[in-house]
Amino acid sequence: MRAVFVWAGVATQFLKADIIRSWEVANEAVKAANAAEEISGETSGLSVALITSSGLKMIELDSSVLNLSVLFSSLAKQDLTRASDLANGFKYEAPRAAATLTVASAAMAKAKRPK
Repeated sequence: MRAVFVWAGVATQFLKADIIRSWEVANEAVKAANAAEEISGETSGLSVALITSSGLKMIELDSSVLNLSVLFSSLAKQDLTRASDLANGFKYEAPRAAATLTVASAAMAKAKRPK
């Protein structure tokens, strides 16, 4: 289940450096979500345990980059149609609804902007 949010976080970070890779990684997030039934699309955070030379270290990852909504909002700003198609790729209702609503919000925001 955590893999979904890791993929979403990686895809969100790739948006800044490599948009093509971001779309590829976002597709992996959808595949991971389809493999797990309990995915809602939102997370409150993710804890990771790292083993270092000085011992075990726990790191709390910021939930703002791990949510599918953040990812789909950013993807929709790049390409509304492609983001909508990707959102429709979710097998389960909860993540599909969250992603679709996020894309729709981005579309409405884009339509409201003065030209």
